[in-house]
Amino acid sequence: MHNHSILSNNIILNKKDRGTEKKLRRSSTKNRILIPQDIDDVFNATTQNLDEIIRQAALMQEIGVDQLNQIEGLQTLLGESLDRTNTLNQDLIRVCDDFTYERNACRHWETIAQQNQARASTGPEYFNFATTNIGITKQSPNMATIQDVMHTISPGLAQLSFYDGQEPPDSYYQKLRAVNEMAHPLAFAGFNAAMRCNVMKNKMSGRFIPVPVNNPYNGNAPINTEPEFLNWLQGKYRDVMIGTN
Repeated sequence: MHNHSILSNNIILNKKDRGTEKKLRRSSTKNRILIPQDIDDVFNATTQNLDEIIRQAALMQEIGVDQLNQIEGLQTLLGESLDRTNTLNQDLIRVCDDFTYERNACRHWETIAQQNQARASTGPEYFNFATTNIGITKQSPNMATIQDVMHTISPGLAQLSFYDGQEPPDSYYQKLRAVNEMAHPLAFAGFNAAMRCNVMKNKMSGRFIPVPVNNPYNGNAPINTEPEFLNWLQGKYRDVMIGTN
């Protein structure tokens, strides 16, 4: 009877031990980190992906450098194009100035021709005019001529833009005076006050042409001297640029 009791107890203990072992196994299985069987393939694929990313990054960097070089090249070409455009614009401005100068000169000489024709019908006045011209043509060959005068002052005139109110009349007048004074050493009598005044008239353009024979801003005084031309230019400037007399 006693042995039967011991056997029963052993059976119970064995069952408890097996139950405990199963629980431990389940707990161990539950907490264990499962490592995939294809772990090597995963690492290889990851490495290949990283290599591809590095390669693409290097390629993009090369492309970026090429694009920067292209941009710098385009900027250089643009700068050169702007320089050429500015040069062409300056050439065009000079051509327009030359054309305007020639046009005004033609108008000036046309006016003189008309005045000469009018004087031809006045008898004594025409005789005096012709006598003056004859006296000029009989000068010594060593003396200066009107061609010498124009040759001397033409470079200075070419450097001055035709006047259309771009600066105060007094400052522009002083520039014209300086150009006329370039002919003073030639001592050519024919380059008199009226002709010096005509040189100034021929530099007018735009709103300042035609220059009238008489000055409406100074009691219709004839515009045949440099000071009277300045009087007219000041009045015209006030009229055009300021809108008042």
